[in-house]
Amino acid sequence: MKKFLKNTTLFLLPLIIIIILFFTLFVYINNQSNVFKIEPSISNVYIGDSHIQLAINDSIIPNSINIATSAESFYFSYYKLKMVLDNNPSIDTVYLGLSYHSLSIYYNRFINGDCSAAVAPNYFYLLPLDEQFRMINWNTNNLIPFMLSIIEQSINRVVNKKNYPYIDGFIYRFEKTKANKSSMDKRLHFQYYTNKRVNAFSKLNIDYLDKIIDMCKSKGVVLITLNTPLHEYYYKNTPVKYKEKLRDLINSRGLNYIDLSKIKLDDDCFIPDGDHVSEKGADKTTTLLKDIIKHKHTALYKNNNCDSE
Repeated sequence: MKKFLKNTTLFLLPLIIIIILFFTLFVYINNQSNVFKIEPSISNVYIGDSHIQLAINDSIIPNSINIATSAESFYFSYYKLKMVLDNNPSIDTVYLGLSYHSLSIYYNRFINGDCSAAVAPNYFYLLPLDEQFRMINWNTNNLIPFMLSIIEQSINRVVNKKNYPYIDGFIYRFEKTKANKSSMDKRLHFQYYTNKRVNAFSKLNIDYLDKIIDMCKSKGVVLITLNTPLHEYYYKNTPVKYKEKLRDLINSRGLNYIDLSKIKLDDDCFIPDGDHVSEKGADKTTTLLKDIIKHKHTALYKNNNCDSE
């Protein structure tokens, strides 16, 4: 019996240590203030996933900050934006990345699916308590890696004082790249197809898009949705039902919408997947967007309207 208890204790000890460490860090960091402050001169915020992160150079557009993060769904953008707006009254306009891929159920993988453990821990302490428990419940089949990842992020926050792992912003990452057909085909399949069938839409992501819309309205903040450039081949092969769904969302929600998805850019303005711009593409995109914002260019700045196929 003693041997059994000893073996059982040794077997459970690593799990016990993980749980103790997790809740110790949870209590410590969860009690720390999540107050992300920006310069009072900043009035425009760019938020979204890697499409915004790689495309919008906030140093070119006055009074702006890019806080986008790779693989960020509307679920996480909602809680991040809430924290930012609550603590920065100078913000009067939010530019939110919104494209065809944003509506695909593939995005659920990063919220409550097999990729959640790689993404969600960055945002864990930003979430309210009920959502933290919801996140743990979503990851019950992958609980140990999920908890270890949260612990790793927690230690990083304590040691390196990186209080905002969910705030990345613009980066020059892809130099001398160009779009190619095989990479674009892989990207299209990853985002829009499962077993050669077109994916369903992500209800969870669309629900949180609506929450972002409502939050901006309630706070008197202007929300402008922004679709960044896509390679002509990628755009042409995006499933029609996604183009129709985005158009319906824009029109039914009455959204301000800047559509840069179909602007003509050279192949080297994209990275291989044709879904993101390169460094050269970012310079062109940001310069064009700056001009649109300044002059309200009606050919590209659309209010309550989205071109159909």
